[in-house]
Parts: sequence; C-alpha cells; structure tokens
Amino acid sequence: MMAGYRVGLGLRPDRVLLQSRPNPVEPAGGRGGVGMHDFPVGIDENVRDSVARMAANFLIRLGLRQLPYFGDGFSYSRIANAAFNSAARKNGCSCFSCDSYPPDPEAYLCDLLERYPSGTVGVFASNDDLAEKVISSCWTSGVPVPRRVAVIGSADDKVSALRSPIPISTIELSPYGVGWRAGKLLLRLIAGDPPPRKPILVPPLRVIARDSTNILGMDDPEIAAALHFIDTHADENIGVEDVVQHLGFMSRRSLERRSRDRIVRGISECIREAHVTRAKNLLQAPALPLKQVAALSGFRDQQWFTKAFNASTGMTPGQYRKLTGPPGAEN
Repeated sequence: MMAGYRVGLGLRPDRVLLQSRPNPVEPAGGRGGVGMHDFPVGIDENVRDSVARMAANFLIRLGLRQLPYFGDGFSYSRIANAAFNSAARKNGCSCFSCDSYPPDPEAYLCDLLERYPSGTVGVFASNDDLAEKVISSCWTSGVPVPRRVAVIGSADDKVSALRSPIPISTIELSPYGVGWRAGKLLLRLIAGDPPPRKPILVPPLRVIARDSTNILGMDDPEIAAALHFIDTHADENIGVEDVVQHLGFMSRRSLERRSRDRIVRGISECIREAHVTRAKNLLQAPALPLKQVAALSGFRDQQWFTKAFNASTGMTPGQYRKLTGPPGAEN
C-alpha cells in the first residue's frame, strides 16, 4: 500500500467510489491536512447516455412516436435527458422534457396529457422511483397504463417495484459488476498499484420489459405478430423469409416497408437486435463457451456472432462478458 495513505469504499446509488486520503499523521515536514481523491467505478456520463438511448430505442421499437422524458434535475438526469431527446428526434419522434427538482409527477402528467391528447405516449423516467410515481399518478387519475401512458425507468429498483400498481419496465445497470470491479480495484490500490487515470464504466445490461410497457402492436397487430415471432425464436437462425412465412399473407417487401414506417427499423434489424439481446443474457454465464453462446443466440457461427455483436455494442462478446459478468467471467 502507498505509504501515508488510506484507501476505502464510498457507496452511491449508481457507483462505488474508491477514496484515497493522506493519513492524519504525516512525517515531519509534511504539509498536513486531509485531501480526498475519488476514482469512480460504475455508471457515469457515457453510460447514462447509453441507458437513455437504450430506453429510446426500446420505446421506438414498440411503435411509439411520442416520447416524453421525466427527470429529477440532477446532473445524471440532465445527461440522460439530452441523450434520450437526441435519440428520439433522430428517429422523427416528438419530445417533451420535464427535468426539475423537486419532481412533480402530478403536474407532469397534466402537461403530458395536454401536449399529447391522443395516442400512447412512451415515458422514460430517469430512475425507477420516478417511474413508479408517474405510474401511480396515472393510476389515481384514471389514466390507463400502458394503453395511454407507457413507462420505463432504470436501475431495476426492487423497492419502487413493490410500490408500483403494476410491474415497471426498466433497464438493468449491472450493480453486481460495479461492486465486483470496485473490490478488485480496491485490492490493487491496497497493494500499492497506482489509481486508474479514467473511471471504469460498466455498461447497462438489458431492458427488462414488464407490464408498464406492454402495448406492442395495439394498433398494428401484424407487426406485433412479426416481432413476437422474432422474440420467441431469437435462439434460432431465422431470417426475414421465416417471418414472412409465419405471417402467411404479406410479401417481404411489404413487411419491411411497413416495419420501417411503424417502428423506424426493418425486420432484419429487429432480428439482429433479438439475437444480440439474447446473447447479452447468455454472456452472464461465465462457464458457457462463446461458441455455444453464438449457437444458442441464433447465429450461424462464432465469427458472424462476433461481427454482429461488435457492430451493435462496440465491443466483442468476450470484452462485454469481462466488463459486465460475475467473477470468473474474464476467463
């Protein structure tokens, strides 16, 4: 351990801070005083950005075009707000943001229904606590969730889930991976290794879809049927023709055009997304070989799996497993 220093853990809701500070008793001639330097491991700006974009893409994939944001005014919420609005506008969606402290879900709901008098709106709340407040406000006001207001939060907060009238869709942030990496870094600091120059960021794991967003295809049952077929066959090497054959009454060209009009992406893109999502879940099992993950995720071979996964996430399957998985995932 570095002479004259103490190292400890500081806990926050979305990260672990490794803190080093000089010992209060220093050798003669020392400057004295106590300083603190934080070396965060966890969810930071870049990861908040990807959480928000994941939420936007999920809601867009449901066919929603009215995508308001609800936050609490803190810095991480402002980052998520900007990223969510950027992703929504890039896909031609209408945005409305409320990001203030203290958050007022009742006032937000009134503004929301006034701005969007018809259709289903897809709300992204910056955390599950706010998502629960929006859902409860809708519930007490007689606004149906998810038929009128679909809601997704983040962090998979079990307490908020218990309070909510219906199960909350959320984005899983891998707190286990954060804590594990913080512990490993702490041991290295105690051994005398220098602190990292940059934060160690752990990306979000996945969207956990629950009843608060269960509106898929309410006004387009054919596209809903296509997406349901894709999701339930994500472990198979399916293609667009398989989806067309399953529907039985639509040409490939018509299906692709209708899909892009309705959910801003083609059926082939939806198939790749379903395969990659399944692969992300399987990669959390450290003993499962990558070749088997590829096969169980519907990819024809490991090379194609690696190429598709890297295009979707910006990292190889092995890098993703190392970054997000439990102990032993690095092997």
